[in-house]
Amino acid sequence: MKQARVWRSKKRTIFVKPTIVVSLDMSRLFSSLWSFVRRNKYVVVLVAFLLIIVVLDQNSQLRRMSLKREMKALQEEIDDYKRQIREGEALLETLESDSMLLEQIARERYNMSRSDEDVFIME
Repeated sequence: MKQARVWRSKKRTIFVKPTIVVSLDMSRLFSSLWSFVRRNKYVVVLVAFLLIIVVLDQNSQLRRMSLKREMKALQEEIDDYKRQIREGEALLETLESDSMLLEQIARERYNMSRSDEDVFIME
């Protein structure tokens, strides 16, 4: 840590806080950074390339992975809908051939009755 500078004049003493000389420290930083880049230019280029490919690009690997997960979820949803369609078609075929089952479903689900019957719903 730098010591505080003291300036003395005939009338008073002035205490000045230590200041950071930005230009000297920044130039030292840039020179050390530049020497690192010169020594390891292939590594720096490789890291920059990987950063662009994995993170920054519009078609980056992170985006591809998220799209792949979304596509898998949508495919599962499609398979579920296809299964529901098959079940509905099987039920439709059964209902077309069995009138007693059709009447039972109409009574249970839609509270339908014959004209001479009264319906009481108990829950």
